[in-house]
Amino acid sequence: MADPKHLARLKQGVSVWNAWRRRNPKLTPDLSRALLIDLDLRGINLAGAHLVRTNLRQTILSRANLTRANLQRADLRAASLRRAKLDHADLTGAVLRHTSLAEVSVEDAKLTDCEIYGIAAWNLKGTPRDQSNLIIRAASEDPAVTVDDLEVA
Repeated sequence: MADPKHLARLKQGVSVWNAWRRRNPKLTPDLSRALLIDLDLRGINLAGAHLVRTNLRQTILSRANLTRANLQRADLRAASLRRAKLDHADLTGAVLRHTSLAEVSVEDAKLTDCEIYGIAAWNLKGTPRDQSNLIIRAASEDPAVTVDDLEVA
């Protein structure tokens, strides 16, 4: 569950959040299971944050720093992560349907078991640690097609 103090700080805006992160570099933000739908979080520093099962649908995370973030089972449907940093992040089981991953840095990121139908992924930077069992299907009742490479998908 998200730390209410961390959630309240985030709601003050990206500049307030980033200044707070600079003053508290060793702090690990916990926004797990938070509803962060349709927000403009462009350029936010979420490095190392706990974002397990966080709902980030349609959120703008362009140029966000998500290095070492735990995004397991996060819902990133239709989110924009253009030019974001996902280095060493764990996205196991994340929903990336219709998500923009253009020019994203994915060095050593874990992308196992992600739903990737309709994804836009090009000019990825770095090599993911694992991108196996990427699931492509239009609807949950459709048979799943799996691939092991985002850019091939």
